[in-house]
Amino acid sequence: MVGVDKAIIARYKVGKEHYEILVDSDLAVDFKHGKNVDIYDILAERRIYMDAAAGLLASEIKLEQVFQTKDVGEIAKQIIQKGLIQITTEHRHKLTEEKRKKVIQIVHTNCYDPRTNLPHPMTRIEAAVGEIKFNIDPFKPAEQQAQEVIKLLKPILPIKTGNSEFELKIPHKFVGSSKQTIKTAQTIKEHFDSEGNWFVTISIPGGMTEEFFDKLNNITHGEMLSKKL
Repeated sequence: MVGVDKAIIARYKVGKEHYEILVDSDLAVDFKHGKNVDIYDILAERRIYMDAAAGLLASEIKLEQVFQTKDVGEIAKQIIQKGLIQITTEHRHKLTEEKRKKVIQIVHTNCYDPRTNLPHPMTRIEAAVGEIKFNIDPFKPAEQQAQEVIKLLKPILPIKTGNSEFELKIPHKFVGSSKQTIKTAQTIKEHFDSEGNWFVTISIPGGMTEEFFDKLNNITHGEMLSKKL
């Protein structure tokens, strides 16, 4: 539990009124992002304020009217999830950079260059994101922002989303060592021939194709056969 002197304010506005709690900045952000954090580890104190700076507490009557409960923990969860966390500029920058990297990784994994059927390098995607001047929101889901980025990138970068299907033949002596890598793709169908060779049809995001086949070729020493469907 963070001390009151090091806590920051999380605020939820309802109409003209504010409901505030004092929280640990890092843990509150983790909780807002869906991580499993005990609410009482987040709170600096078990109090709900109308104005934390002035020490003005919210009445139980008001709390029950707004949140349908008087339980401090449940109210605090709603304030963090629905409200704003007053993080420092340094912390916001850190969160923004982390989210930016996640967005770029999602674009890299799920998109590819239709001219080559290969993923764009991370550095190219990063430069393009800078070119379109997309403002990363540190609290908005990375997947949602990645979809917005992809739409904005299309006019300046040949980019396509979607999965590709391949039929693979894995020689019998490499079946065991290949299974973990094969599981990273979606298996559509599979069978073994009389010699124990593994025939498997997989579906994989375009951006993962190069890395996927690099791994399989290393495992099978180039003896794997593949055919794009």
